[in-house]
Amino acid sequence: TKKNKESVDISFAEFSRLIDSKDFAQDDKIRKKLQKQFIGACTNNVATFRGRQVWSSAINNWFYVFCKVLITIFTIVMVVLVSKGNLSLEMYLIIAPYITTVFDSSNEVLTVFTDLKNAVVNMNRIKVISNFTERDVVRFGNNKRDDVLGSIDFIDLYYKDKTGGETPLKDVNFHIQQNETTLICGDRGSGKRTIFELLIREISQTKGDIYIDGLNINEYSKNAYYKNVSYTSSKPHFYGYSIIKELKFVNSKKAKIEEACKMAGIYDAIREKKRGFETPVTELSVKEKFLLGLARSLLTGAHIIAIYELPANIKEDEYNEILQVLERLHGLRTIVIFSAIYDSVSLCDKVVNVKNGEIESIQFNERDKGEKDV
Repeated sequence: TKKNKESVDISFAEFSRLIDSKDFAQDDKIRKKLQKQFIGACTNNVATFRGRQVWSSAINNWFYVFCKVLITIFTIVMVVLVSKGNLSLEMYLIIAPYITTVFDSSNEVLTVFTDLKNAVVNMNRIKVISNFTERDVVRFGNNKRDDVLGSIDFIDLYYKDKTGGETPLKDVNFHIQQNETTLICGDRGSGKRTIFELLIREISQTKGDIYIDGLNINEYSKNAYYKNVSYTSSKPHFYGYSIIKELKFVNSKKAKIEEACKMAGIYDAIREKKRGFETPVTELSVKEKFLLGLARSLLTGAHIIAIYELPANIKEDEYNEILQVLERLHGLRTIVIFSAIYDSVSLCDKVVNVKNGEIESIQFNERDKGEKDV
């Protein structure tokens, strides 16, 4: 416990220095060194806290009460013994401080768990800071696991599939800022699908880490993760029911369903159909199915949406309509598009080119960073 508290204190001091100095945002070597240092420190603190968290609330319940009651009884007994002459006052004054110190120390040890919990939160913040570049904006504050902001970090990511089913990855490193639209581009077999499946936790990396808001994705529970990270594809899977029934699997509230459909640009098309929301999904076009899949992802409330491939072999005006929908969503969600098609480059803040399992290049697009209302 003492060792962990000391590591936290040192990190806080370093954190203050980082805020005053911008070296970490300008020098890749410094940033990577700090990144490794703080990720290791944070991981150790999380492990220690989780190993002891069964005691984390003890100070507020039975153990705290037990100690206080025991000290009270002890004091009364000692006073009675002194009053009856069975114990000298001098002996009482020698014994009492030691006994009360033992109980007070026990309680003090428990208070460390609260400190350690707060330390874990702050260590995560430091870890995020260490990977920021000059283009990134630092946002601090309370961030619950079930309500992420949407920044993503791929750090020293390696993947080797023993079955040979997925493309191996080697030293993949890049950062996605919250509310950015990022295009991960690459030809077939480049490794983009492997990155996609790692992000949605379909497979696990051989080495390295993926972080969302500075927290390793494996630290999120399954429910919390898929509440925050949703995905769709050029051919989203549906069960063959009506539109409304398919969407009610995600959220049963009609107002929320209509809102998601409007954001995904498919609301008007549904209303124009003879049976409206009762229309079977099988009767939708390729474009409409894609937009419905996007609406379903938005309906989950996820702040991060991964899209694997945009629809191909559709009319140009339909494809442009899809791009317009994604353009309207820009700045409202963290959107990651995995595609071999470069037509969507203009709507992205960042283009990550993948080749042979490695990041070949990262290109940035200057866009209007104005705020949008969610």
